[in-house]
Amino acid sequence: MYERLKKISLFNSLSVEELKDFLPEERIFLRHYITGNIIAFTGDAIDSLYCLTQGELRGEMLDFSGRSFTVDHIKSPDTVASAFLFASENTFPVNVVALTPCELIIIPREFLLFMLKANPDFTGNIIRNISDRTVLLAKKIQMLSFRTIRQKIIGYLLSIRKEGKMDIRLPISHQRMAELFNAERPSVSRVMSQLHDEGLIEVKGKSVRLLDIEGLNHILHE
Repeated sequence: MYERLKKISLFNSLSVEELKDFLPEERIFLRHYITGNIIAFTGDAIDSLYCLTQGELRGEMLDFSGRSFTVDHIKSPDTVASAFLFASENTFPVNVVALTPCELIIIPREFLLFMLKANPDFTGNIIRNISDRTVLLAKKIQMLSFRTIRQKIIGYLLSIRKEGKMDIRLPISHQRMAELFNAERPSVSRVMSQLHDEGLIEVKGKSVRLLDIEGLNHILHE
């Protein structure tokens, strides 16, 4: 269990022995979920850190018609809603649903507070984690400002691109992208094909090469 926990960036500076000292096995909780299980509902209190060690989750909200749409996609190893753990309003902002069979390790907040006081490396990790989540949220808010599915897809591709790199690998399927953009899957596939035909990107399966960054950015600001 501790080896799997250590794969999460928040804990990668700690040895297995340190994790065992800080997080005794009898005081943390191991949970397993099957596909479709609800891990948390919107408004549930966040009084523990949820660590996804196996599987995939999605954060979903309901629109006014009652239709669910994806606002986040989380793959192991990662944490869930960690930026809200120490917030004044520490509740889940979305429903969290298992996309595949999942394993979560749940760590009560008091143990994390002890670790923050005792281990400077962990303190740095959690500050970086919360900062990264804030940057990601800012990118998602920017994506919401895009009017068309074409702009949303381009914004997404540019957001997952590593600095200086033109080649990216899509971490999610076209179906998951459609859910993220509150669109239909054929629309996502059609736009990806159009961008390919226009010479803006080159698509081979899940591999995408960005051929014209200037042209892509121009579409974002139309």
